[in-house]
Amino acid sequence: MANNENLKPFKPGESGNPNGRPRKLLTILKDHGYSKDDIRQSFEHIGWNTTEDLEEILSDKTKPVILKLVARAFIKGSERGDFRFVSEILQHVIGKPKEQSENKHLHKIIVEYVDPNTMERGPMIN
Repeated sequence: MANNENLKPFKPGESGNPNGRPRKLLTILKDHGYSKDDIRQSFEHIGWNTTEDLEEILSDKTKPVILKLVARAFIKGSERGDFRFVSEILQHVIGKPKEQSENKHLHKIIVEYVDPNTMERGPMIN
């Protein structure tokens, strides 16, 4: 159960998250002027490297910023076991896999028109 003694309400105009939501990697890359094609190519280049190779890319001053940003996302993801940055970019660049669902409980709905004057039933459209 929560310890209510430590709870302090926020003052008006005060935020519980002053830094806001962290920016997504894709947004950062787009802000740097990279296109989807640039991002796709960097993933193709980075995706098959070892962690040591990625570390070398990060330390190499001649490598483009986009490769360094994507390499850093891969390294952080592998260290934390969290690949949200990587999956977010893959979904935007390659596309999110289509989800299929099957509705096993189909019901037929019948709509009838009842004339309020005669109370006769008829088709919905004349």
